[in-house]
Amino acid sequence: MACWTKQITIPADTQESSPKEETLLVEERFVKDIEIDFPAGCNGMVKLRIYYGIKKYFPDNEGGFFAADDYTIKFPVYKNLPEEKTTLRLVGWSPGTTYSHTLTVRVNTLPEDVATPKPLLKKLYDVFQRIF
Repeated sequence: MACWTKQITIPADTQESSPKEETLLVEERFVKDIEIDFPAGCNGMVKLRIYYGIKKYFPDNEGGFFAADDYTIKFPVYKNLPEEKTTLRLVGWSPGTTYSHTLTVRVNTLPEDVATPKPLLKKLYDVFQRIF
């Protein structure tokens, strides 16, 4: 398993119309889960979305965003990214805040031979063929 990590510091009172952006390069395709650390003091006022190109990738609900306070949001993904090396855009804003806040985003991946059962099934099939 590999972990691709990026921090994004969102300045105080950053508006959604001009958000702070960072990029995160993920060099494996199969995403197991994603974690987003919101430090104490965010009070649900610091918001984050993850994009691939212009498409909002996470969260996938219309108009949705991540927000928390002194909490790590962790959610399963279990899907392939569009490319072997995918650049994700982290987009954050924090209207009405007095201080900047640094969020940590972790994308946990698995190698494709572990993530997809086809190679494992082929190995099992080969073993059974040799036995019988």
